[in-house]
Amino acid sequence: MPTTPLNVFICYAREDSEALRRLISHLAVFERKGTVKFWYDRSITGGKDWDAEIRFNLKNADIVLLLISPDFFQSDYIHSVELKEALQRDRNEEALVVPIILKRCLWHRHSELARLQALPSDAKPVYDRDHWPDPYDAFYDVAEHFDRILSNLETKARKARKNKREQAEQREEAFWKEIVKKAESSASLQERVALFRGYLDVPSFSLHRAEAEQIIQRTEMEIAIRQSVEAELQRVKRGWEDEAALRKEAEAELQRVKRGWEDEVALRKEAERRLRMLISLAAVAAGVLLVAFFIGRAFNGPNKEEETAQQYEEAWLRAQQANTLPALDSFLRQWPEGQYNRQAKLQRDSLKQEYDKIINDAELIIKADTLKYCDLLRKALALNPGDTEVLAWRQAAKCGSPQ
Repeated sequence: MPTTPLNVFICYAREDSEALRRLISHLAVFERKGTVKFWYDRSITGGKDWDAEIRFNLKNADIVLLLISPDFFQSDYIHSVELKEALQRDRNEEALVVPIILKRCLWHRHSELARLQALPSDAKPVYDRDHWPDPYDAFYDVAEHFDRILSNLETKARKARKNKREQAEQREEAFWKEIVKKAESSASLQERVALFRGYLDVPSFSLHRAEAEQIIQRTEMEIAIRQSVEAELQRVKRGWEDEAALRKEAEAELQRVKRGWEDEVALRKEAERRLRMLISLAAVAAGVLLVAFFIGRAFNGPNKEEETAQQYEEAWLRAQQANTLPALDSFLRQWPEGQYNRQAKLQRDSLKQEYDKIINDAELIIKADTLKYCDLLRKALALNPGDTEVLAWRQAAKCGSPQ
């Protein structure tokens, strides 16, 4: 049934109030279920503009029930306002108008009413005893037809919602393909991030939300790495410029040595020392470039989150295999959050209850049955290995080494 009740407007003459009451009692089950909400002029509270209230609720009605009788056609307000607006909304397919024939009258002479399917069955008037000896049978027939009307409306509504959802998904898919195409042809990483953020900014888009978030995360990481590498390259470039200056200075020094030929040996040693320094600087620069290369390679390296997830799975497997209180406590301390934590806590609590029961049973039979007492202490150590108090009890009872 619809998620929100359908608004049902009932148009009737005051002389037919008793028929309205009986009709409402037969259709009350649908209002109780939350399928529909009935409105008629007696719903108007004190102090309200009755004409404005009638026009407002008629304009917002999904279904309009017309209680047809001679008195219905005699009402000027019904003829000029309610019937006129209801038929117009039916022609525009904004509301469904259903005539309910109460008493014999020439309703079929009204051309627009005659084209509508009237109730009860075969449009036999409710108060025509030749067809309905008991009017309650007629109202029951109306209720059955009304139930089918609601089912048809719900079927149409479901189809409309499905079509709307499919159209929205098609629009989203087309938008996604467009931004993926633009991102692939864009040379700017910042522009790619902006494109996928534009997709995430649309609240109704959900098909590729996780994928868009992952792309943004990877692209932003790549931007950060590129910026880091670029900064390192700039530093290396400045080092090369310093190296060039040193070479020029060394060459100038050698020229001075050639001109003066003074202290030739000392000058040659100094020149060699400076050359070694330049070679060391070049080696450092090459090392920096190598580091930058590996930083770039790190972008495609193993996924830390996947490694952490694998470690979590392995830790949980070990805790399950051990199935002891220390193993489960250690797992929960090391991994305070995760998909298995609730199961681990339940398993730990179960072992703790079993351990406490064994200890209580052991305390009760400590003197009555030494063999059973030792067996219970052995079971307790199996659940909580290393419990010094239980080990002391075993030693005092001379139970021997636990198996």
